[in-house]
Amino acid sequence: MTTTWKRGGLSAAVGLALGLALLPAQQAHAATLVPCNNIPALKDAIDQANTTGVQIVLATGCTYTLTEIDNGENGLPVITGNVRIASNGATIERSASAADNFRIFEVDSGGSLNLTRISITGGQLGTTSDGGAISSTGRVALTGGTISNNEAGGGGGIANFGDGQLSLTQTNVEGNEATNNFGGGIEHLGSTMTMTRGALRNNTAADDGGGIENGGDATFTGTTIAGNTSARFGGGIDAFGSNTLKVASSTISNNTAVRGGGMFSGLGANTTLTGGTISGNTAENGGGIDSPSGQLSLSQTIIQNNEATNAGGGIRAAGTMTMRQGALRNNTANSDGGGIENGGGNVTFTGTPISGNTSGGNGGGIDNVGGASLNVNSSTISNNQAVTGGGLRNADNSTAALVSTRVTANHATGGPGSGGGILEESGEVLLTGSSVTSNTPDNCAPPGSIPGCTG
Repeated sequence: MTTTWKRGGLSAAVGLALGLALLPAQQAHAATLVPCNNIPALKDAIDQANTTGVQIVLATGCTYTLTEIDNGENGLPVITGNVRIASNGATIERSASAADNFRIFEVDSGGSLNLTRISITGGQLGTTSDGGAISSTGRVALTGGTISNNEAGGGGGIANFGDGQLSLTQTNVEGNEATNNFGGGIEHLGSTMTMTRGALRNNTAADDGGGIENGGDATFTGTTIAGNTSARFGGGIDAFGSNTLKVASSTISNNTAVRGGGMFSGLGANTTLTGGTISGNTAENGGGIDSPSGQLSLSQTIIQNNEATNAGGGIRAAGTMTMRQGALRNNTANSDGGGIENGGGNVTFTGTPISGNTSGGNGGGIDNVGGASLNVNSSTISNNQAVTGGGLRNADNSTAALVSTRVTANHATGGPGSGGGILEESGEVLLTGSSVTSNTPDNCAPPGSIPGCTG
């Protein structure tokens, strides 16, 4: 066993013993134990691990406070080798009274950093630098712990670039800020990223991606993305470019942006959501999701209680979108498309209830405009409300095909001829094995505009 004792005493010894107990028996003999808040010993241990790969153990529950720059913009030595640091609740922080701004860790393209049950807080950089806690072009794996209250120009908490690979398991990224750019919590412009059973919450970006700016391939599983804020696109998630984003069994809630309160998926992004909920998000357009291009696929996902101060309370789509099962309900738009505004996209619903949505203008459930194509299969459109087109408005030479679908109990407040069930302004609405009943003040308007619909 390698042990460095530069300061300490009985309490340090107890903390180190508890930390050592975290290690498997076969690894215990190879650990470098760092006494509580012994920064020189921590730096020495990292230098050694860069060369030998020996594991580092921090004292249980101890805070290691960095007061000055070690190199470049970093408080600790650059990670160039295989560095593993474990503890049971230790924290590494930049002192709030430090004279200079610096991040905690930088991982270079050949380096690997593995942190277990360690929190990082207080990293601070200027507006032109990225990664307040960690900046990486290598490999980073975090298990447990938190990345909190860090600040940088972009990637307030973590910045992952180039061929960087980032993995977070049961880790919370919270209260970080991108003061000038993208990614309040995480700026992922690297190769791959996974986040499992953690939280991305209460982060802020001066530009896009309050929670995360995603320009790589990323997978979220069982993750909470909540309370994040973006000054532009993607309060929770901003996904862009020809990359793949997968979100499974996760919650995206109470995020805020100008476009895509919960999520913005554009510039050719390929986004898949499976299960989970998108709720309580707010934006000018696309309260829950704004997807102006690319591919968006939802399966068994609940989109509810989102709000747009303009259009698309639940969803605003203009690319290709499919939604299977799940639900689109109780969303609100002050202008058009309480549930969804399909503005020139190709949208398909299958087995999906679209209900309880409200629009202050057109299309309480669905507003299908801009030459859009809409297919609704084996679904229900019910209890939605708007001034015109309570259930559905079809306009701008758009096409809507409803197959084995019920349009019922919707309401338009614009009086007779406003289309309580469906308003057909221009284009074509096709009903196949579908019914439009019990809508007020009328089922379809103008009268005779939709074959098979009366009253």
